[in-house]
Amino acid sequence: ILVAQGKLDAAGDAFQASLDIRERLAKDDPGNAGWQRDLSVSRNKIGAVLVVQGKLDAARDAFQSSLDIADRLTRDDPGNAGWQRDLSISHTKIGDVLVALGKLDAAREVFQASHDIFQRLACGDPRNVEWRRDVAISNAKLGKLFQAIERPDDARTAFSTAREIMADLVARFPGFAQWKQDLRNLEALLAELSDEGVRD
Repeated sequence: ILVAQGKLDAAGDAFQASLDIRERLAKDDPGNAGWQRDLSVSRNKIGAVLVVQGKLDAARDAFQSSLDIADRLTRDDPGNAGWQRDLSISHTKIGDVLVALGKLDAAREVFQASHDIFQRLACGDPRNVEWRRDVAISNAKLGKLFQAIERPDDARTAFSTAREIMADLVARFPGFAQWKQDLRNLEALLAELSDEGVRD
């Protein structure tokens, strides 16, 4: 609520208070995976506030701390799909910060790591439509990155793959307004690429 109100300092304080509690719980019971996951989530929330405040280096540190926890959880329980998804999301958040910092090559590697996890999850459970959307969104992020580093063919492939997935989801679940918006955004990105090709 405080973030939505633009009260970022107060929001940061609230998230920090939550983090302090979760750190104590995780320290008292380090084997409790649930406490560890909560700690990772808290650090992601603090990172998100830092991004809005423009404190990108601090945000990256917070996201990296979250990722380190998610990585440990996946190594301890590699069959847990939820931990795998958390790890992929942490990769994505770090990638977004790296893009904002202008570190595009590093961002590409991180986005690719995130995409690979989403792809494995979706292949492991093809009926999970949320994971299919995750694959589409990760392809879109890679596409934007390829566009930024002037690799239009790779960008077009990534956007086209994402559009194919979203078109299928929209056809199967037409009532999801956000998915329709995702599809429109991807079509706009592809149209933009086509326009750039014509100008070139």
